[in-house]
Amino acid sequence: YIERRVAIIAYFDTLTEPENLKGVWRYDAVLHMLINSVGERLQDERRNREAISWFKKCVEMCEEGRFKCEDNLDIMDKAEPFDRLDQSLFNLGSAYEKIEMFVEALGSYSRAYNSGGAQVESAHEKRAELLQEMGEWNG
Repeated sequence: YIERRVAIIAYFDTLTEPENLKGVWRYDAVLHMLINSVGERLQDERRNREAISWFKKCVEMCEEGRFKCEDNLDIMDKAEPFDRLDQSLFNLGSAYEKIEMFVEALGSYSRAYNSGGAQVESAHEKRAELLQEMGEWNG
């Protein structure tokens, strides 16, 4: 589990270098794609390899300008409850810890939201707690 998490964190951390900061939308889109494509896969070794591969593909698409933030709801409609996360989420120096926290919370959030019913409220609570811890609660 730790190796899987570190692999994702280490890759994402490279995107926070100053020369790679090309706009908020890129991170927004990548995070939405990560939420939709990884989910439960963090719990499974074989699927985790697929998820990391897909994550890298999403980043490449962002870097090539193949989709922009206005496409998010069309492309990532299932991630709609997870609102836009600002670039400040990825401030240099704290990116590693914040992404680690995000990845750790991702699985439980996805499971709670996808199960529906009363679990949706729980998922939104988890989301609020996560964003508050990151200093990014937007209401």
